[in-house]
Amino acid sequence: MKKALIIFLILFAVAGTGLYFGAGVILNIASRAAIKYLSAQIEERGIWIKEADFRSVSFRIPNGATWRKLSLKGKVVLQDLPLSGREFAVTLDEFTAGLEHFRDRLFFIKVKGLKVLLEERLQSDYQNPSQEGDLLTVDYVKMKFQFDVTRPREIIPKVAALAQDLAGLLLNGKCSTFAELSGTLNFTMNEKRVETSFLVERRGNESVLILDQEDLEKISAELEEKLNQVEIGLLSENPLKVPQLLRITSYAQDVAEEAHAKNAQVPEDAYRHVLWSYLLTKEFGPEFASQITAAHERGGIEETSFDHQMDSNNNIIGREYALRGYREAQILQFVMQDPRVIRSTNQVQ
Repeated sequence: MKKALIIFLILFAVAGTGLYFGAGVILNIASRAAIKYLSAQIEERGIWIKEADFRSVSFRIPNGATWRKLSLKGKVVLQDLPLSGREFAVTLDEFTAGLEHFRDRLFFIKVKGLKVLLEERLQSDYQNPSQEGDLLTVDYVKMKFQFDVTRPREIIPKVAALAQDLAGLLLNGKCSTFAELSGTLNFTMNEKRVETSFLVERRGNESVLILDQEDLEKISAELEEKLNQVEIGLLSENPLKVPQLLRITSYAQDVAEEAHAKNAQVPEDAYRHVLWSYLLTKEFGPEFASQITAAHERGGIEETSFDHQMDSNNNIIGREYALRGYREAQILQFVMQDPRVIRSTNQVQ
């Protein structure tokens, strides 16, 4: 009996070892196929994938499957996405998929050491002069999903869909899957590196990336005109737009101030608002540009109703200039000559 048991254990160990290494080979092949599938799915959503790879994959009970040293490079090409035109590079130390609760058929994915670097586009003077890019560092990610174990062929597409959702959360700021996540956003503004923390909140059927409002308030102190609370609230819900938006705001303030210093006839406030709205529209489209300029006016409690009327009018004109395809170099001349531009509150009726 003892001899039979020993033989059985040896056979079990050999079979288990074969299964372990066999599972690794199968996982590797399946994972390569999943990368192609995932890349195609992401590209259908307006994100071009240039390169996607991983170093190794292993399977251990009860931890599940773990992929190590993953990398992804690509570009956001769809105009409607907040990072349209930006190239990005994603690296992950580990990506694990495993079982959470067998009875509930509940599985999970965990991510360690995730970083997203958003490259600069070099299209305007307000871009990051340091060329370091905007860096999204994720300390912790966990996403849960249900899976029918009687349909094993669906596991790779399921995990691929979750990875796609995670990419959507990081690049678009939201996804439909329940997610636990926290980290930091690091970027350059006024030649300084600044940082704000973020986490995920569940809102209805979506997981939404939210920036820390206190951090945003501190960062806005770097601007000539600080953000008001309405602006901070809106920006906290659009984290991936924050670096470029703050750089645009600072740039418009500096350019208008410099133009007025050179020529006292230049209406600094009017030029600042027209240029600001113009650049926001070029960068993010008219809808979001309208939202942020409206938030600026709603939260500007220190200004008079005449100031608000003048600024709102000039913001509209700035959006119009952008939609008509005018060049930035033309904006100052238009501000000086366009009769629709309100250059002083004395013109407000």
